[in-house]
Parts: sequence; C-alpha cells; structure tokens
Amino acid sequence: MFERIWVSNRRLSDDFLADVAKIIACKPIDKILLREADLDEKSYENLAKDVLGVVKSSGVKLILHSYFSVAERLGMDELHVPFELFSKVGRGGFCGKIGVSVHSLKEALSAREFGADYVVVGHIFDTPSHAGVAGRGIGFLRKIVENLDVPVYAIGGINDGNVELIENSGASGAYMMRGVILNLGKNK
Repeated sequence: MFERIWVSNRRLSDDFLADVAKIIACKPIDKILLREADLDEKSYENLAKDVLGVVKSSGVKLILHSYFSVAERLGMDELHVPFELFSKVGRGGFCGKIGVSVHSLKEALSAREFGADYVVVGHIFDTPSHAGVAGRGIGFLRKIVENLDVPVYAIGGINDGNVELIENSGASGAYMMRGVILNLGKNK
C-alpha cells in the first residue's frame, strides 16, 4: 500500500492545530510527521500532545521526529530521525519502528545495516527547503528502492502533480510538506 505522509511545518500555518484538523478532514494522508526541528524538547512534547489530541480518533497516525525520550514518554510506536543522529545513537533503546532520512545510497545502506525499519530519501524534486540545490530525481529514488530490502519513502518537492511518479517508482510512499498545506489555500 502506497502511503502519503504530511511533514508538518507550523511556520506555514496561521493556526497550526486548525490546519492539522483540516488536513485530516480533507486530504488523503495516512500519517503526519511532526517535524518542527526548531523546538526544544519540552515545547516539542507539548505540541505533540496537542496534535495527538487532534488526530486521536481520525485514523491518521502521528510520527514523532528526533526526540527518543518524547516518543517513549508519549507511548509512540514510530520515530523518524536524521541519518546523522541515527549513525551516532542507532536505535537509542527505542523499541518501535524507526525511519531514517538519507541522501545517498551509501547512507541508505548504512541506515539499514544499523537497524532502520525504513528510509526516507530526499530530496527528489526541487523544493524551497533546499533552494539552489537540484532535486536528485526519480532515477536516484529507483536506485535506492532496487538496492534496499526495507521500505523506501521519498521526500522533497512532492505534490499532487508529481506524486504518481513517486508511486510508480516502487517507493512505499511520499512525504509531503508544502504539497499538502498549500492546497489548504496557504500562499506561503
């Protein structure tokens, strides 16, 4: 099953929790990655609790980002971490599913070797998040899909107009940020 995951960025919202509720109500997403990398641990945990309150009965699953201890305290069963962190601490004692962001085949293979349950490969298309750096393209994504025995997800510049390319690549899903929030009428 191909999954669609929204990567949060509260700075793109005027009312973040209201937008979370709107996205759950009107977008075909399976999960939300609560990224918010600029928050300290306590602020992140408080936001995670608020978002859990919004998603609790929706069927949309919440994935936390980077904070092993917050994931454990909140009883989460999935965590997403950057490759740099994962290469230093591995699973960090976390018993749930761990996804790792990677930017090369070498990183993807290393993440798998260190125990990642899946990898998120980026950036595939041009995106404002990586202004001035060209997307790596579908060929790059396919190469990683073909060389890994764990699910591979794509991230970077993915929207309703190109998500089918990701699905046809053999990837297990797509992580989207602006491609989701902009469809709510945001102009950022």
